[in-house]
Amino acid sequence: MRWFRRARSPQQASPGATIEELARDHREATTHEQRAVALWALVARGDEARAWCEAALRSGDQARIEDAAGVLRSIGADGAVPALIEGYAALPDGAARDAVVEALPAADRAALLGSETARSASRVPEEIWFIEAPFEACAGKYRSWLGGRYSDHRGTLFELLPLLDPPVKPSWKTLLIETASPWTALIIQSFSGASSTPHLGRLLGARTLRTSYVEGEDVAFWLHDQAGHELRTLQASRQLAGWSWEAKGDPQPFEDLSHYQARRIAQRLDLDLLLDYCRAFGIARDAPGFYGPRALLHEQDWHRKRG
Repeated sequence: MRWFRRARSPQQASPGATIEELARDHREATTHEQRAVALWALVARGDEARAWCEAALRSGDQARIEDAAGVLRSIGADGAVPALIEGYAALPDGAARDAVVEALPAADRAALLGSETARSASRVPEEIWFIEAPFEACAGKYRSWLGGRYSDHRGTLFELLPLLDPPVKPSWKTLLIETASPWTALIIQSFSGASSTPHLGRLLGARTLRTSYVEGEDVAFWLHDQAGHELRTLQASRQLAGWSWEAKGDPQPFEDLSHYQARRIAQRLDLDLLLDYCRAFGIARDAPGFYGPRALLHEQDWHRKRG
């Protein structure tokens, strides 16, 4: 939407041109200047340009979608919100998608981004460990510590996750992923994570953090110090006999202790509070863009033989 950010006067286009003629001028523009003049002329037509904007939003052409969103941002998106949301859902991350978000009225934008955040949070793994050490250090120490097969990978979080086995298939894989922070993320497909990860942290002289969120069943925040000792454990989990609450260790400065007084155990540690605690360490647990691109996949030898 660079044309929108430039100071351009609508009067540069022919004042007598029809919407169809302006659409043709935009379609046939060969320079940025020509394109900007046509778009500002459409802005000057106000409501008359809405039909062109909605058609452009549904065209599948990212450049046209970006331009139409820019026009709507100027004249108002009244009546075009459904088309904007449809365009958003169909677009990849990029300038066109950003332009669509900017064109939405504030309330619709907040609702859309809020639902996207919730969907992203639900798509990240239920349990993620973090080690307070750079990816290179974690990957190097892991390779020298455990036998098995290793492979290097690059990608976004959702491109890397398929390297792991489906939850219903027994496995013994660990995926180490760099993050946009001093912490490295580990996704562990075995029952040994509770003991092996703090031990790896001890080898690195680094703190470790276990985070878990299974909706309606479990929320956990386990912090270990550089020696692998439990520093703080918070967990609300549903057992056969009902919900149980565990709080061990000294409260940390970032904690909101008032939450732990809630009568319902499930409210003492919820997803929002877990994410707040992670942010206190610079960890954006629910943000897919926080992870990657480098990753190391570890497979135990027995998994390779039975795979």
